[in-house]
Amino acid sequence: MRTLAVSVAALLVLVVVSPAFAQPFADVPTDHWAFDAIAELAAKGIIEGFPDGTFKGDRGVTRYEVAMIVARILARIEAIKIPAPAAAAPAPQVTRADVQTIQRLVNEFRAELAALGVRVTAVEEELTAIKGATSATKVSGDMYYRYVMPASVGGIGGAGSWSQALLTFTGKASDATAVVRLAVGTDGEVADFGASSATGWIEPVSFDRAYLDFGYYGLKWRIGRQTYTLGPVGLLFNEGWVLCGSGFLNQGGCGGVDGGVVSGTLGPVGFEVASFVINQGAGFAPFPAPVVSAVNANASMARVTFDLSGWTIGANYYREVFNAGSPTDNGWSADLSGDIFPGINLEGEYASFTPSAGAAINAYQATASMDLGSMMGMGSTKLSAWYKNFPVGWGLKGLTTFGSALLMPGSSEMIGSSIVDDLNVWGARVSMTLSPQLRPYVGYETGTRSSGNYNEMEIGIRSQISTNVDARVRYQRRENPTGTITRDRYRFEVFYSW
Repeated sequence: MRTLAVSVAALLVLVVVSPAFAQPFADVPTDHWAFDAIAELAAKGIIEGFPDGTFKGDRGVTRYEVAMIVARILARIEAIKIPAPAAAAPAPQVTRADVQTIQRLVNEFRAELAALGVRVTAVEEELTAIKGATSATKVSGDMYYRYVMPASVGGIGGAGSWSQALLTFTGKASDATAVVRLAVGTDGEVADFGASSATGWIEPVSFDRAYLDFGYYGLKWRIGRQTYTLGPVGLLFNEGWVLCGSGFLNQGGCGGVDGGVVSGTLGPVGFEVASFVINQGAGFAPFPAPVVSAVNANASMARVTFDLSGWTIGANYYREVFNAGSPTDNGWSADLSGDIFPGINLEGEYASFTPSAGAAINAYQATASMDLGSMMGMGSTKLSAWYKNFPVGWGLKGLTTFGSALLMPGSSEMIGSSIVDDLNVWGARVSMTLSPQLRPYVGYETGTRSSGNYNEMEIGIRSQISTNVDARVRYQRRENPTGTITRDRYRFEVFYSW
């Protein structure tokens, strides 16, 4: 009975929004933790005191008294109007969980409510309507436009325009969520409605996300086409890798991979297991043809994490199997992330990958991020500094067979433009927010490659044009080796979301 009374009291405080009221009962002190809730409920006529003007808060509650309180709540529920379908639905006044709680109370006190003259059937119909209103399907979207000039030197991404529109449908029912995203793109002013683009870098109209999230046996599941990164850095597997938006594997980097992920915890230990199937047709644009005529690959991976005094330690295992002679490659990595002290975060990963026809190769990356604004009173200023060491052969670049390279490595140079291996570099990036309309940043990366010294820089400004529209202008330059310009371009981009 006491548990039931506590549940009802917790439900009643949903309507408490005002912080100060006159004292309604003589025996409720104004400094009591429940004073505001009691005063609000009394003012709304949901609870009443005893004839002597007292509340008797320490006294037990009878079933009849609880039934009376529930009846008054139901009267308020009946007053909630469901908007017409054509009108924009306001935020529900009660959540789905609240509706379920009220339904249980109605079932528990059905006889007492009927004796009080409450129309239980009508109330249940109203609760069903409210329950439907809390299970909405949401549609959101993003549009992106980019113009590049002049033509890039020695690489992909020449002059011209590129645009993409994304339409995301999100549906929720009970504890399950379904997400489907439609992607439509243009490349070189050729719309990809089922036809090849001018350069082969943008896929035809497709669903690049189509997955279902749900809970089962105390675990979290995601099944379908999705994006995935193994660990916080993702050196062994990162679906949104350097050639994001490319025609890689006939799905486009960032185009989603098909498979499933299950995650959960066992005490202080977290775990995650994932498996994806990746199908590739007759080659892909950025690499010398034919790299391979057709590939079907299976990528499986597992991750275990330990939380220790604000730090997360992760261990990862990776395995990829290809159809051509069934070569099998394996890898493992360890990662660490956490705050060194407030305002400074450290994140790093060391990975080892062993191809089926070669010796193990190792890569590592570490990044320190600093919030200079909170640390030194420098406004909204952030600084990140990193070190990367990716050996020759770590990624796909320059390789002739799939069975000797990572399928989707999470490595790249600073501007994410075609280099995924052969890097031994330091870098830093500073960004500032002077106003929503003025958010400048600058990044610089320098080091060595097998071809010689290497430098890369990016300077840009982001600006909020309106509530839903953002724009960016940036300049990118790469010298490899130093003095030889292999990337030199300007980009203008507009982002719109709703």
